Amino acid sequence: MERKRRKGGYFLLTVGLMVCLIAASMACLYAPRNSAEAVASGAQTTDIGELLLDNYTARADKMVFNGSNLELLYAQITGKSNATYADVEKAVENGATRTSANFRDPNNTQTGGKLITLTIDGMVWNAMYLSTNRSGEPILTLWLASSTDKAKWNYHAVDSNTAYPSNMYSTSMIRTEALNNAGTWYETNTGGNPHPYTPSADHKYAKFT
Repeated sequence: MERKRRKGGYFLLTVGLMVCLIAASMACLYAPRNSAEAVASGAQTTDIGELLLDNYTARADKMVFNGSNLELLYAQITGKSNATYADVEKAVENGATRTSANFRDPNNTQTGGKLITLTIDGMVWNAMYLSTNRSGEPILTLWLASSTDKAKWNYHAVDSNTAYPSNMYSTSMIRTEALNNAGTWYETNTGGNPHPYTPSADHKYAKFT
């Protein structure tokens, strides 16, 4: 079981690093043919529970994730009872994907047609899209279920033909300061007044970045 939990931990660690924190960043990830289906508020949920172990940063065994809840997540996203990490890999082999619609399919005996929800660091997330990274490893995209966070996207005007367009997520203020990612945002379209940002350990999303 310990070996299985460690391997599962690697999977969810990748998930944590790739997770989408707000709808704005979600919009940047999908082409129309790979869109995730939105879910109305009030939908019935499965509520897997907290994935992080208590005080995992101080644990002598270095374990990070709750193995039982992780295996429950595997089962719900694959639709297979007693699913393992290998089943998750198989579900997205050869470029296959699974969306929230697949997770909520009434024929998915592991969810009963409900929306998959889980908790990481006390925040509730919806499971939206299962795909792979460039190396073929499973990536589960999560959508923060509820947030009161407010942040400015950027200062300067929208202009897609300049070197530092504010409508580009990669050069936006929201990517760095609001979501705690390393990078630089600019106050002008010509790169004036750069604002380099170093991720903070005290940030709300520090455990994800």
